[in-house]
Amino acid sequence: MSSSGQTEANLRAYAIHQRVVGSLFWLPTVLLYLIDQVGLTRALQLGALYYLTVVVLEVPSGWFSDHVGRVAALRVTAVAWIGCHGLFLVGGLGAIAGAQVLLAVGYAFLSGTDSTFHFDVLDADGRSSEFERREARVRTGLLYATAVTAIAGGCLAFVDLRLPFVAALGAATVQFGATMRMSEPPRSARDGSFASDLRSIVGHLRRPLLAWVTLYVVVEVVLIHLVSELAPPYLAMVLERPSDDPAAAAVIAGALAATVAAVGGWSLRFTESARRRFGPGVVLLVLATLTAAASLTMALVVSLLVLPLIVSRGIQMAATQVMVPGIVSRRVEQHHRATMLSVTSLLGRCTYAIVLLAIAAEYLPQVLDAAAVVAVGAAMLAAVMALRPSVAAELRAERDAV
Repeated sequence: MSSSGQTEANLRAYAIHQRVVGSLFWLPTVLLYLIDQVGLTRALQLGALYYLTVVVLEVPSGWFSDHVGRVAALRVTAVAWIGCHGLFLVGGLGAIAGAQVLLAVGYAFLSGTDSTFHFDVLDADGRSSEFERREARVRTGLLYATAVTAIAGGCLAFVDLRLPFVAALGAATVQFGATMRMSEPPRSARDGSFASDLRSIVGHLRRPLLAWVTLYVVVEVVLIHLVSELAPPYLAMVLERPSDDPAAAAVIAGALAATVAAVGGWSLRFTESARRRFGPGVVLLVLATLTAAASLTMALVVSLLVLPLIVSRGIQMAATQVMVPGIVSRRVEQHHRATMLSVTSLLGRCTYAIVLLAIAAEYLPQVLDAAAVVAVGAAMLAAVMALRPSVAAELRAERDAV
């Protein structure tokens, strides 16, 4: 196959892969299933197991992607998810614990690898300038898939709580098939130990724009997750429903997830034109301010009128997933790109965990107040750091980079 033909085959396989990655049939009902199988306490403990596994594997999986291969890492994700959904169907504490670990393995190896694979494929063909536009299109498909499958999964669960995992198992099988159609893009020399690569990443973090991008990702993770985690109990309070009712929480969370994904996917059609007109710094900061405003409004107002602001977090999430990999990939060596993105993700997750511990309180209004303070402060910090002359100059240059 010619180089051009190989590139097109990779791009088609990547588009299919991302759509099935976004097919989260189990999203609205996984909590119900876990409670049904192991009870509420064990369900929460299993959630902690998932989170801990992702944190532990985040950076090593990025190094694996950079040094073993993007396609190999994507295949690890697909195989892990086939095993994961199979174990969910088996049920019981041991099987579900294994499923949670495999789910985390899949997300860790996917993190940073999908977008860097896409960039590497285009870059090898001299088309890296197309990355943001093409990635936005692919992410739109992913987010629409999430919206549709979240609703479909909720309908399947009315028949049997296991059926969403059957559908997800089918999606993971298609995902594996897509990875088997991928070929590794040409790669630069990648000698170096894990420790030496981490030292190189630390060096990158001292560069003004990359330091700001890392800070922004940390801020984005905190902002998005604060609104995401607190929205279901907030809406339960608005609707005067019991906030500890798992069924109500799952239904609300599923409807929200579908709406947020759909709004995020729709917004990506405007990402490229906004980036070219205003620059990525302005766009990302405006979206961070919008998400912070959602958190602040949730603390001040108890009303369904806040719902559009809550849903708008999907716009920031989608734009960040397109713009940040583009900025990083243009400034970081090929054999450090996935590791760099994994480090930023890890810093965001760890920071959010600390924030959760800091704002924990017995009553929801207290938590919402504390979350609002954190959100506003985080958005202001990102804005202030963007005004540093060295960062501002690079952000202006980035507007015209592609």
